[in-house]
Amino acid sequence: MVLITVFNLGITCTADVTTDSDTEGLTLRTQEERRQYDRFNISSLIHPVTLESTQDGVEGLIDISRGGVALKHNNTLKEGDIIPLHLTYKDITIHTQAKVVAATETRAGVQYIEPSQSLTHKLLYLSIMLEADNNLLKTKLST
Repeated sequence: MVLITVFNLGITCTADVTTDSDTEGLTLRTQEERRQYDRFNISSLIHPVTLESTQDGVEGLIDISRGGVALKHNNTLKEGDIIPLHLTYKDITIHTQAKVVAATETRAGVQYIEPSQSLTHKLLYLSIMLEADNNLLKTKLST
């Protein structure tokens, strides 16, 4: 895999380029296509996912996925920090540790640390419930 950056009319676009050994073509994948799990923007959800305050400078959730969350914070988090996450959605409660993998002054991306099978199942259930409750679940009956 090769990482290339394309400059065109002042617009910068970064994409992964992979070659397929069976074909001679190249595949360009955007950052969104590389994501393993769908993200749910907290502000667009009908029913809120709540984050319990943990006194570590975290001010709230931005988005959530089965792999981690994006958080608002007050310039206290930095890459490598380990923080507790206590999330609630309806009857689903998640208590876990997460590692900050990217941080700016006000936003941090955190990844769940070595999720147990139980946590993995809860996150899958949460994802399905968020899709269903917010009319995002794709079925054969969907229009």
